[in-house]
Order: sequence, then structure tokens, then C-alpha cells
Amino acid sequence: MHTLIIILATILHATAAHLLYRTSPHQRWHGEPLPRRSTCRRAAVYAAAALTLYLTTFGGYGILIYTALSLTWLAAWPLIAHTRLRLPPCRPKNPLPALWRLLNRGEPHPAWLAKTAVALTCGSLSALLLATAYYRAHAADGEEPRYLAMWLGGLAWLTLLNATYLLRNGASAWRVHLAITLIAWLLYRAT
Repeated sequence: MHTLIIILATILHATAAHLLYRTSPHQRWHGEPLPRRSTCRRAAVYAAAALTLYLTTFGGYGILIYTALSLTWLAAWPLIAHTRLRLPPCRPKNPLPALWRLLNRGEPHPAWLAKTAVALTCGSLSALLLATAYYRAHAADGEEPRYLAMWLGGLAWLTLLNATYLLRNGASAWRVHLAITLIAWLLYRAT
């Protein structure tokens, strides 16, 4: 029964990520983008159903599994579309708020070495600070928060490592990671 629930949750999760990708005006699938409002509402229902199924199957670890699979699905759909249809590259306008535009400015450049360096330095420090803040906040609960903090630290670092390569260039990666490290340090100091 658990296998069927996991399969259903994975299908719902993949469908939600696909619908969110199809609402983008720069999506690379055949046809026009789907209408944004109704499709996003439907994708949110599918994602909530998938999260509920993960939570009922895995308990608290369902959130970690859901986050990891969200990153995987959201990264997989553009790659799948790219292998299906080759279109000339386009430079979409950034729909994020002004703070994000300020942090993630500059010309697009791969800068793999700089992005890897920032993910290894600031990303690991941020993950360590976030995991330690969680542990300090729940230290009185016994032995369990120590193990959960270890898993959360690893998941936070992998999330930051994957997200680093979505930034425009090395300088913007440093700016974004320094802001994340500052927020993580403030959370650490608050506990």
C-alpha cells in the first residue's frame, strides 16, 4: 500500500511541477503557455495533495522528501523540454521583486568555479548555522533534534548548492549567498 501511495504522490508532484513550468511565458513545450491563474491554482492543489501523501507515509521526513523532489522536478522539466525541442535562447525579463534584481544583477555567465566556491564556503556555513539554530531551539526535546538537525543541515546545503547554479553569474552568487548567510546568522543568534 505504501508503494501505491508513494507512486500517486510522485505523479501528483510531477504534474504540479509540470503545470507550473507550462505557465511560464518562456517555456519550451509546443503550444502557448497555459493560463496562469487557473493552472497555478490547480498545481497548488496537486502539490498540497502530494505533500499530504508524503506526510502520511513518511511522517516528518515527508517535508524533506517533498523539498528534495520539488527541486528535482522543477529542474527536470526544462531539461526534458530542452531535449524535445531546440529553440534559440531567449533572455526573459526577471519577474522577481526589486531586491532580487539587485542581488542577482549582471550579465549571464556560467562561472562554474565561482559558483561552486561560493556554494562550498557561504552555502556550507549557512547550512551549518541553520541546522545549529534548529538544534539550539529544540535541544531540550531529547536526542531526536540532534539527528534531525544533521539531516536538515545536509538538505539545506544541497538546496543551496543546487540553487547557486540558477544565479546569473559568480558575483550575484556571492551577493545572494552573503545575504542568505546573514539571515542564517541572525536566526542562529536569535535562538
